[in-house]
Amino acid sequence: MLVINRKSKNYDISAAFAISFVLLHFKNIIVEGSAFLYQNISTLNILIAAISLILYARLLINHHVIVINQKAIAVWLFVLTSWLISIVFFPKYFVYASVKNELSEFIIYSVPALLFLPALTDCDELLHWLYKLRWLLFFGACYAVISMTISGRVQSGGNRYVEYSMSYGRAMILPTLLFISKWFKDKEFKDLLCSILCVIFVIAYASRFPLLCIAFYIAWKYLKDSLNPKKLFLVASALLGMFIIYIFQDTIINLLAQLFSRFGINSRNLILLLNGNIGYDSGREGIWQDLIQSLKSSPVFGFGAGGPNYMLNGGASHSYIFDTLGTYGYLGGILFMLTTNLIIIKKYRRTINPCKKEIMDIAFAGFYPICIFQMSLWRAYFFWILIAICCMNNIEFADEE
Repeated sequence: MLVINRKSKNYDISAAFAISFVLLHFKNIIVEGSAFLYQNISTLNILIAAISLILYARLLINHHVIVINQKAIAVWLFVLTSWLISIVFFPKYFVYASVKNELSEFIIYSVPALLFLPALTDCDELLHWLYKLRWLLFFGACYAVISMTISGRVQSGGNRYVEYSMSYGRAMILPTLLFISKWFKDKEFKDLLCSILCVIFVIAYASRFPLLCIAFYIAWKYLKDSLNPKKLFLVASALLGMFIIYIFQDTIINLLAQLFSRFGINSRNLILLLNGNIGYDSGREGIWQDLIQSLKSSPVFGFGAGGPNYMLNGGASHSYIFDTLGTYGYLGGILFMLTTNLIIIKKYRRTINPCKKEIMDIAFAGFYPICIFQMSLWRAYFFWILIAICCMNNIEFADEE
């Protein structure tokens, strides 16, 4: 059994980061089900920011936890230089709210990870806290789904009638992966049940992309280690089940659509499946072509932080990869992605602590399956969490039994 030292620096850092990180996801989930909360989202943001500042200030006062090592310094020099160049030389970028949102989301979600996670010596307590707080996210998800079903409205649509929410789907990735992770660890029925319910919530009210993260995580968990007979049987059963679903997909999708419609849920995912448009890119290809066309004027060095949004007239790139190329150009962007991926892979292969590996597994699943057609460089907080873990000192501890 894992022994948690509640007075340790690791415990305090993990608690502060996990509480702050989960509260942000909790807020993004519950606001979709309440017009009142959605209208007062700024107040909720201020409240969460205040709680986070108190937690992090306590860490700085009690533990002086900011780690200054060569890896952390390199990351911070890179990040600060990227944004300072844009602020000083390209102030026109900040005319667009989307550029300001890119920077603010990076500060809110990713900066705490880069500041505090490198001070951890392992991720045991961090995973412990995330597991504990998964219930808060689950209750928030249940509240949002019940509210959206009763009202027949997803709040992020504003004055438009919208049947799904990208923000809700993005926020649901974390609790879904945490429940699946806990089920793989302990094989308890409650985690399996909550995992299934979270997937149903995503199908009903989220976009398609969280389903890729979930599928990737499950496949990765089964296939990353050698397949023993039990795992081989489960994989074979899953493939057989997928084949049966494929054969009877029209019937199954129609039955699910009818079931959801009885509760007033018009699932966009099921509608796209019924129409044979599940691979529809929602106009992303046109956005990427516009960005590639713009890159012809600065192919080597790109446009800097916030530049892709500016070149798209305030629009979003909807792709971590294309956003990175737009930011640093073909040369800088490819070099950046190759370097960071090699560093992450090297860190993962050298990690022996199982809790740290599990955190990395969850971050992998939240980032890599959708990096081509979702997010941007500065909004990809699972990517920056991986970078923060790579900045941790190379001290490994196995779980205490």
